[in-house]
Amino acid sequence: KKKIKNLNIADEIIIPAAGLGKRFLDENINIPKYLCRVGRKKKRMIEVIYEYLPNKKHPYLITLNKKLNYLDGKFRVVNLKSATKGQADTVTKVLNKIPKDKSIFINSCDTFSIFSLNLYKHLKIKSDILVFASQNTETDSFTNEGTWIKSKNHKIQDIFIKTKKKNNTLRLTGNFYFKNKDIFMKCYRKAYKKENEILIDNLVKEAIKMNFKVYSIIDNVYVNMGTPKLLKEFNFWENYFNAK
Repeated sequence: KKKIKNLNIADEIIIPAAGLGKRFLDENINIPKYLCRVGRKKKRMIEVIYEYLPNKKHPYLITLNKKLNYLDGKFRVVNLKSATKGQADTVTKVLNKIPKDKSIFINSCDTFSIFSLNLYKHLKIKSDILVFASQNTETDSFTNEGTWIKSKNHKIQDIFIKTKKKNNTLRLTGNFYFKNKDIFMKCYRKAYKKENEILIDNLVKEAIKMNFKVYSIIDNVYVNMGTPKLLKEFNFWENYFNAK
């Protein structure tokens, strides 16, 4: 965690957090997921995510109908007035603020990871897109279906979106590096014509078809707090190990 603070992960960091949070609403949790209090210290989820990002950056945090003045010191908060067509569509709402040649790191609002910084630097040099993946699968039944990638020597050969796990695949975790805004938008335009909900996973699929250099990096540690059950599990184990 300390080492990543000085990593030049990308020119800009974007955290899309403008989803409706249906799984949490179904459990009568009525605050946005990323504002839920987590762990022994009862920090907001988004503040825990921030701890695993470089401290020289002020990430864009894209929210829905939520003014968050108390987070302004850490994030550049962009408040949307209406729902978008998905995670990738949400990201486009701040791209007009970013020069076309600047690199972008997209971090999910409910996951964090620990990974090899040296491998990241190596893969970043030769990648148009770098996709984070995990060998782990979560325990929540809601997450039995997800996105899976098949890769060889880190180069992604295929991607399977919203399906059950395939043999010899890795789980896509929701964090991505794009070499520049132009690559993101080329893939987005392709996906926009085909999908009702536009995930960044869909952009990766289009990028493979367009022969962009798409690589994967496997997280050493991957923590997902994206459903009520997964959040409860994180709180349990965080409290358990801190009590030792």
